[in-house]
Amino acid sequence: MIQTESDKKEFLWGRVPYFAITASNITSGEFRLYALLTLYAFKTGKAWPTIKTLCKDLNIAQASVIRQLKKLKSVGLIKIGKGVDGNLKRNYYIPVMPKLDGEEKKIFEKNHLKKILNEKDPEKDKPDYVYFILDEQNDHIKIGVSNDVDKRLENLRKQRGAGELTLICLLEGGYELEKELHERFHEFRLYGEYFQYSEQIKAFIGKVRKSGLDCLASDGR
Repeated sequence: MIQTESDKKEFLWGRVPYFAITASNITSGEFRLYALLTLYAFKTGKAWPTIKTLCKDLNIAQASVIRQLKKLKSVGLIKIGKGVDGNLKRNYYIPVMPKLDGEEKKIFEKNHLKKILNEKDPEKDKPDYVYFILDEQNDHIKIGVSNDVDKRLENLRKQRGAGELTLICLLEGGYELEKELHERFHEFRLYGEYFQYSEQIKAFIGKVRKSGLDCLASDGR
């Protein structure tokens, strides 16, 4: 792809591998050039910018760009080839990226996933609650799950406009408990998480309150 002055480069981005960031055998200027080439090569793996374009992007002289390209090639961070871009014959640049195959790829993915799972996320660390939200006007009740019930109730009120929505019961638990309750009251299901506010559901909520499991009571609501 021929790079033009009209390209909105402020919206472009590239990928820079760890080994390039930590490379001790290249200068900061050479690293900047490598990073820029990863941007141009992001879609196809090949970068087609002219020397003039690279000079303008980095605000450095042509001699510096040529010298840095040679250095990046000599240390194995880029490959340089010749090809046709549009109707023009010119150089293209391939930033070397890590290739993980077989067992290495499995180990990388496993460790990467483990790292993500171990990262602390305040929102995800909140406990889940199964809530019972009553639509008094229609005599419907919503049985759902959330780790931020107040925010969920606020959003539901905005979505439904009118209609009084009241949180009447709260149980500590996640999607398994929600599924169990949906199955228990399946005959009263209207759609999605909405159920007819039946005598059976009223009786269940009454038992929860008597047993002291209703988190609304312990929450002082």
